[in-house]
Amino acid sequence: MERGGSPDLIERLTPDVLMEESSAVRAAALIARVRAYRHDSSRSISLFELLSDEAASTGVQMDLRRRAAIAALLEMGKADRVAQIYSDSQDTYLSDWYASLNPDSVSLGALLDHWPELQAAATTRNLNIMFPINHLVDAGYGAFIERVLRVRSQLSESLLKEKWDWRVKQKLEILSRLHPRSAELRLVLYKILHRRARGLPDGPDACLATRLLGEHFGGDSEILANVIPEGQFPDPASGSPGVLGHMVRAWPTSDLASAARNSSAEDRRHWSDLDRLICATTWGHWDQGTIPSPPR
Repeated sequence: MERGGSPDLIERLTPDVLMEESSAVRAAALIARVRAYRHDSSRSISLFELLSDEAASTGVQMDLRRRAAIAALLEMGKADRVAQIYSDSQDTYLSDWYASLNPDSVSLGALLDHWPELQAAATTRNLNIMFPINHLVDAGYGAFIERVLRVRSQLSESLLKEKWDWRVKQKLEILSRLHPRSAELRLVLYKILHRRARGLPDGPDACLATRLLGEHFGGDSEILANVIPEGQFPDPASGSPGVLGHMVRAWPTSDLASAARNSSAEDRRHWSDLDRLICATTWGHWDQGTIPSPPR
């Protein structure tokens, strides 16, 4: 369907497109019809009327209908009609697009492809449509959006304004790719890891933050000193699994790594399996990665 085909073939392949419950499949079928009807004016007009009604539908659980229809209208080149629909509904935040149920990357892809046209059409109507970047990232579309150049700067700006107080694993990964080895990334990772310096337990993202810190700034003794004030040895028993291991791997010649390597077998019994595995692979001593965990 994505490569197009004759109108008759597309209609045979998608006979009950409006009965389809999957938003992504529905959008793909409608977009296929748009492409197939480009040289058939009568079918295009009929499809435009159908899509306009679908896109303006109201009621409970209509988000998949609106989303797929708007994606097809944008593919048809009817950004002005879409802007009119948003103007009439006063939905300037595109709330349908980040619904947690029935995810739809096909419709989102069409929105991203035609975002400049939609913005231009909205501007002519004095309508400020807000691209829901934060909501889409929270809904799991971050890596998908990251690949689109026209919204990457907006994604980057949003991540740099992030509070970094909750579970933000996907956002951290994206930030590290958008700003590798940057001061901005370093400050964010410091913020997450400095909980220990304030006497607080590791946050849920401490392991990931340590890994990213090591991947981007490993070997820099000043960086390590900022994370572990006064050479404080991470407590594997109470800390987040993996923090110690990633520090040892990224700073293998540091005093921290030496202290970890010289620790007793009894102390290592309190290490997490992840810490033991990372340290064992770093040192090349597999026997040190197979110390059994203490009884639970």
